[in-house]
Amino acid sequence: MTALLLLAASFLGTLIASRRSLVAGIAAVCATGYAYGVIRANVPGLATHFLFDASVIALYLSQFVLARWNDRSPEAGRLGLWVGVLVLWPALLVLMPGQDLLVQLVGLRGNVFLVLFLLLGARLRSADLQKLAIVLGVLNLLAFAFAVVQFIFGVEPFFPPGPLTELIYRSNDVGPQGQLRIPSSFPSAHAFAATMLISLPLLAGAMTLEKRRAVQFLLSASILCSILAIFLASTRLYVVMLAGLTAYLFFSGKVFQRYRTRFLLMVGVVALVVFSQERMQRFVSVFDVGLVTERVGWSINRSFLDLAARYPLGNGLGAGGTSVPHFLEDRIRDRVIMENEYARIMLEQGMGGLLLWVAFIVWLMVRSRPKAGEPWELSRRMFRVLIGAQFAAGLIGIGLFTAIPQSALLFLFAGWIVMPQRALRAEAVRSQVRSGPRPLAGRVYG
Repeated sequence: MTALLLLAASFLGTLIASRRSLVAGIAAVCATGYAYGVIRANVPGLATHFLFDASVIALYLSQFVLARWNDRSPEAGRLGLWVGVLVLWPALLVLMPGQDLLVQLVGLRGNVFLVLFLLLGARLRSADLQKLAIVLGVLNLLAFAFAVVQFIFGVEPFFPPGPLTELIYRSNDVGPQGQLRIPSSFPSAHAFAATMLISLPLLAGAMTLEKRRAVQFLLSASILCSILAIFLASTRLYVVMLAGLTAYLFFSGKVFQRYRTRFLLMVGVVALVVFSQERMQRFVSVFDVGLVTERVGWSINRSFLDLAARYPLGNGLGAGGTSVPHFLEDRIRDRVIMENEYARIMLEQGMGGLLLWVAFIVWLMVRSRPKAGEPWELSRRMFRVLIGAQFAAGLIGIGLFTAIPQSALLFLFAGWIVMPQRALRAEAVRSQVRSGPRPLAGRVYG
């Protein structure tokens, strides 16, 4: 009963928030995603598995069904065309025989469900970004506080051992005593670190534009805590990405001079804390060439080409690495998995799906070049680097499309950076959703 009540609250809460504004709906989805891991681990019931899905469906219902968006700019049209193709291709594959229908439907969800956030990102305007930065800033501070409590008292009181927390308890390679990586309130430490990282460009850009001292302090504190959280999670990949993003920030010449001192001070505080706590130093193993070579070899090897030749049209949705519920696993025929997101796409969508995604990523990187002098130039440049790094990281891991809530934020900001600044300034298209009775045909959402 508790699980069903939480599911209903997730759906209705997000629907009500989305009817107020796009940002409020995204905030509700993010809040659900941030709490999803710890709720699922502690509230038994199948319904808790769909808490985040229910929240996302409510947001989609509000934005794509109960309202219309009238941005007819060429940029919005091109992005909409790409999203349509990326969604339609795997939808057509469901009609092909090869896997059990239920497995294929789960695979379809994993391949397309969060891709629609690209369209929501294209609707974000400057005022929306400022509000969303505050929301993520507060959520990151809460997640960091939760992680600190786990650092002191352990992960076990918050994530009881069991099938749903198996991944957390397998990640016991921190420090000489083999302690657990810290997941905060997320399903895993990787989801925790990835979410903290993907929010940093927005927080940094909003801080440089914010005029209110109290909000500036909030955003600065959130940036600092988000960086520390990445080290608390003990995930090497996201520490490497953070280092690359930091280097780009300081050597690209795109940071306003008056904020450079503040960023340097943050780096100093982070270095002091990290090198005083051995549990936060797992990232140093990236300097072990043998270990890194072995890890990359698991994901990038000759078997990719062998599998491409064996399954040119794919092995069926859900049978290439998409997470499938345990009660459906026995229905998967000839399951083949490589720890490589692009191998997963190829195995589930065939070479056609893989080529579509590669083409889209190239288009995204080309179209997302910011222009000098834009108000959100810093965020746009940082997002371009970070989103490119995230897609590149798909070569050595899977879950890029399904991580909660990281994947939703990844696609959201990817959709935003391809929209030119002139479109973002348009006042004719607004993100504010006015509540009231139907009909809704005259409402405009941005």
